[in-house]
Amino acid sequence: MNRLLHIFCALVICIAVVSIAGDAVGQQKKRRRNIPSEPVKTNDLSRGRAAEIIKAHPKFKSTDDLRILVGLVWEDGRGDLFIGDLKLPVDQGIVTMKETGNVKYGRYIEYLVELTPKGEIEAKAWEKTTGEEQFDAIGLVKSTVTVYRVVIAQKQLIEVTGIAVSEGGKNARVEFTWRWAPTAHAKLSKQVPSNMPQECAAYFQLYDDGWRFVKPYGLCF
Repeated sequence: MNRLLHIFCALVICIAVVSIAGDAVGQQKKRRRNIPSEPVKTNDLSRGRAAEIIKAHPKFKSTDDLRILVGLVWEDGRGDLFIGDLKLPVDQGIVTMKETGNVKYGRYIEYLVELTPKGEIEAKAWEKTTGEEQFDAIGLVKSTVTVYRVVIAQKQLIEVTGIAVSEGGKNARVEFTWRWAPTAHAKLSKQVPSNMPQECAAYFQLYDDGWRFVKPYGLCF
């Protein structure tokens, strides 16, 4: 009888211990659920966020381009502007350029510029504009042409090197370096910009929807 009593008491004690432990764990979980989360600091300007804003700015997204005109085009025979732009595309078999024999005022020469089969393949990656007109130097002679815009270099952000936020937290100076990155079409131009790193700084301002790139300091690009 005593043995059964001892066993019963031991079971009661074990159940009590388990119950107390369960209550403690439950209270701890409840307390954890009630702990408020850290606020999201949307007004912080990190280097990564600044880099995203810089790359999205229209001025930074602008490119260095070459225009290739296809069709009947007039050129000032005393200059080398238009012919000079087409020298490499002609040398590389992208276009052909032939005089039509038409001359006006003793100085304006008409050329027929055509894409070669190789050029037609290359042109698939160019931006095509139709219906534009090419004027000569004095604006009297014009020919309807197809104009291809060929991107030869794009701006590439190297890194954000520093951020100085004003005391009020509403303005910031962001310093960064960038360079021109030649594209695969750079081979068509003899005037590809240098790819040397350039230092730049921009003025940022905090708006209700976050930080914005307002303007660069000076003429950095």
